[in-house]
Amino acid sequence: MWLKLDSDGAGNGDGTHLLLQLESIAQYVTRLQGVLGAEGIDGISGALTIARHLQETLGDFSAAEIARVRAELQACQTRLAQLAARVEGVRTLKQRIAAGE
Repeated sequence: MWLKLDSDGAGNGDGTHLLLQLESIAQYVTRLQGVLGAEGIDGISGALTIARHLQETLGDFSAAEIARVRAELQACQTRLAQLAARVEGVRTLKQRIAAGE
């Protein structure tokens, strides 16, 4: 079967090309598992489980709805950063007043 998969259609092939492809796939999977493990994901099956959970959770939302919510969250983040800067300004002003400047 493997030699048939490696053949050029006329039945030619000694398996070398297929072995190289399989080795390349094995190396990719090993690197992928390492990356997933570094992120705390239990290999490929863990990634598939997460993908399934995301699909179940977000499946009812359209891409437009998700984009709208992301934009709203970004606007909130920007506003919170502006408010934090103002609070810091008030804090600095209070310290200067207390120091008699």
